[in-house]
Amino acid sequence: GKYLPTALGLLEVVRTEMEARERAGTLCEFKPQELSNTLWSFATVGKEAPKVFAGVAEEIKRRGLSEFGPQDIANSIWAFVTAGQSDPELMDCVDKEVMKKGLANFNRQELANLVWAFAKAEHPMDRFLQQVEEEVVARQLWVFRPQELSNLVWAFATAGRQAPTMFQAIEEEIVGRDLGTFKSQEFANIAWAFAKTGRKAEALFASMETELLQQRNLSLFIPQELSNTLWSFAKLGHGSTTLFNAVASEMMRRGLVNFKTQELSNAVWAHASTGQSSEGLFEAVEAEALRRGLEAFSAQDLANMVWAFGKADFVVGEQLLVRLREEFERTRQSGHGMQFKAQELSNLLWACAKMQHIAKSLFNSAEAKVRDVVQHQQLRSKSDDSRDPSEAEGGAIAPLEVPDEMRCYAQVGQQAEAMFTTV
Repeated sequence: GKYLPTALGLLEVVRTEMEARERAGTLCEFKPQELSNTLWSFATVGKEAPKVFAGVAEEIKRRGLSEFGPQDIANSIWAFVTAGQSDPELMDCVDKEVMKKGLANFNRQELANLVWAFAKAEHPMDRFLQQVEEEVVARQLWVFRPQELSNLVWAFATAGRQAPTMFQAIEEEIVGRDLGTFKSQEFANIAWAFAKTGRKAEALFASMETELLQQRNLSLFIPQELSNTLWSFAKLGHGSTTLFNAVASEMMRRGLVNFKTQELSNAVWAHASTGQSSEGLFEAVEAEALRRGLEAFSAQDLANMVWAFGKADFVVGEQLLVRLREEFERTRQSGHGMQFKAQELSNLLWACAKMQHIAKSLFNSAEAKVRDVVQHQQLRSKSDDSRDPSEAEGGAIAPLEVPDEMRCYAQVGQQAEAMFTTV
């Protein structure tokens, strides 16, 4: 707020002093809480101080964490991650200390902040999460604030840990509360976490839909929150036509210029995968994609967007197909550009074929890439039989397996002899 300039100025003085003390080797004079509070202050106001963080990290690792209380530990790690500082050795020290002492003395906020930080830093934490799950289930969840519940499920979903008992308990707790007390970010993150872990949570999503349609002002959701919420409903097969239309209307009302490419792709994918029709949204997304240029999209986002167009029987204009052809040509000639996975390429070509577009030049350009992808997939399948080929990373379900590219080529009258030989 109005005090931020003053705080930043003060922290600049503190930064200079801390760096001087680090060089003089006198950080050992700071108590654990003083080190923790210093880091927390820099991270909270967004003041960059990499040398301060590095110096404090070395000091903590030198002395160990035995004298640090739960709040000191949680605030320090939260500050490191929030400030974008990386120190795997420090994270390991915290992990070992927590495993040794347990989590019983961490209050709900310290617990939620700690698990959030570990997940955000993508630090290995299987044993830690097992301990957190047991601790959370043993506690009274009614004392947890919305942000703390949100941080917990978000962290577990980000780490790919199911924790069914904990998720069930948190679902029941949230359903019993007034969802109006949850901020839009907490709301969206909870929906995303349940969808990411594949928990149907029908009662939770029914309550969420009621809240969205009857109580919430969707204009208060930032694009990522709006997109993640819609994706979550679609991923689990929840949501009425009224809900999908409301989100589509809000997106078109505010315009798509501030939506990231993944958010655009997720929105049309969500509609198409659930059979929802929103021609206005699809037209707006197509126009925005052309305005930005397809090179702005990742391979996954582009494939999912075009797949959604095909799945929804949306008739795209000639210009989009021309741009796709140009992107393939650029990749073929330069060796740079988008690198499609097998399923992404399958989705893309399936969509073109389904739209009955005779894109001979597009398939010509893609043919060499298809051969490479198929050969790579054959080698990969020998070493990874456990991978489910029906689910793409971003949630789009592949309409066809890779060998069905032959059907795509047949539909558009293209021979592609070399590819058929490879398959």
